[in-house]
Order: sequence, then structure tokens, then C-alpha cells
Amino acid sequence: MFVLFDHNKVVPADLGTNFFVRPEAIGADRAGEVAANLVDLNSDVKVSVETRNPLDVIEHDLEKLGSFDMVLTSGLPESHLRRLAAFLYERGIPFLNVDLHGFIACMRLAVPEHTGASLSCGLI
Repeated sequence: MFVLFDHNKVVPADLGTNFFVRPEAIGADRAGEVAANLVDLNSDVKVSVETRNPLDVIEHDLEKLGSFDMVLTSGLPESHLRRLAAFLYERGIPFLNVDLHGFIACMRLAVPEHTGASLSCGLI
């Protein structure tokens, strides 16, 4: 299950940068539009939408994110990234932040150290 946090509306600039929005969605909640199109790609995926500002969630309702198995973010300020990473790290929740700038990507991964004894891995 995915939970999308996005308080923004679809704007014309999104059409050139976000594969999951369509021109007829301009003015609609971006999270709702993205969720609907994610489900179109794979109907087995369950998507929930939160139209709250992700920065407000980090500042005032961080415990909500403590129930997730993994958190993936993009476009957060450094102060919020550090606070979120520390919170999730303490709880053993993997955290990945990805930011794209044209053809350049920056990824940050924060996961607690683990031993290989409990690791199960397979390739398909």
C-alpha cells in the first residue's frame, strides 16, 4: 500500500515533469491524480491520499509516519530531511529521499545496520 502526501494542485508545469498527471487535471489535487494513475498501471496496488502538507506532517504529526514499512520522499528541505531521517532510523524504518534536477539525481538512504543472519534475498 502507498500513502501519498501532497497538498499541491496540478499546475501546467507538472505536465512536463510528472508522468502521472494529465492536462485535464489542472487545478485538481495532485495526490489524487497521481494515485488514480498509479492504480491504472497496477490495479493490485492500494493507494491512499493525504492532501496535507508533508512539511506539516513532519513538524506536527511525525508519529503517523512511524507506522510505515518504508518512507520515500522528494523535494524536502534539509532541516525536515534530517528530522525525518533521525525519527525513522530510531525505529528501524528504511528511508529513501530522491531529488531529480534534469539528468542529475541525488539519493539518500538511511537504514539501520543489520546482520546477514536474518536477511532473505532473491532475484526474479
